[in-house]
Amino acid sequence: MSEQSKFLLCLDIGNSSAKLGKFDHGVLKKVISRGTKEFLRNPKILFSKVGNEKLPIVYCSVVPEVEKKVISFARENSLDLNTFTWDLFEDLPISYPNPEEIGSDRLANAYAAFHLHSPNSIVVDIGTATTFDVITSWGGYEGGVIAPGPQGYLDFLHWKTALLPQLKVSINQSFDQPFGKSTEAAMRLGVRLGHDHMTRGILDNLMEWFVGKHQIKPKVLLVGGASENFNLISALFTPNLTLEGLALAYQRKHFEIFNS
Repeated sequence: MSEQSKFLLCLDIGNSSAKLGKFDHGVLKKVISRGTKEFLRNPKILFSKVGNEKLPIVYCSVVPEVEKKVISFARENSLDLNTFTWDLFEDLPISYPNPEEIGSDRLANAYAAFHLHSPNSIVVDIGTATTFDVITSWGGYEGGVIAPGPQGYLDFLHWKTALLPQLKVSINQSFDQPFGKSTEAAMRLGVRLGHDHMTRGILDNLMEWFVGKHQIKPKVLLVGGASENFNLISALFTPNLTLEGLALAYQRKHFEIFNS
């Protein structure tokens, strides 16, 4: 294995943000994040922050328009760009009937959960959408649940009403009472309390499936751009899980695994 091959860039293109991580011998050394719209206008805004060397890049994307721009950018700059698809896996079972339907970011999360945390896991990804992915030791990636993300609640209230304002989800905003004294506070509380109870309710059902049916307590992993706003006491916060899954799968596929 060449020294150059031990370095890798991993790119996670989400609906709201794009995140680039630089790995050195399998260890995540640097992470840069920008808004997806900003990244679409100028892909260099991320790549210029990790040095000038042309390292292999593996990416996952849920935004086709941005993916096309990245492919074009890579071609113009002679970059080694590698997409991340379900058939990249050789050591993660996928028991989902139509694996091509699974978002590549969710598969990257599942891969990292399975190999780095526990083969029996639930990954809760709170972003533009809120997704729950179930991974088991006997079936690998089993399936999941897709629900609205917290920002989606606020957007819906604005788009579907005449008077409610457009708001953005606040980071770590606390409330001293369970009701608002203003329209804005009422909306933010509705999202915080409603999304929190929805998330816990879905998670409770998934936990019951594991514990009640299979007598296994899974590990719960929390990831996603909006996940810092919602505290799940039983979950391990893993903000770079997607990048770690991208890197590990690529390394195992192309270089076995980085141990040296």
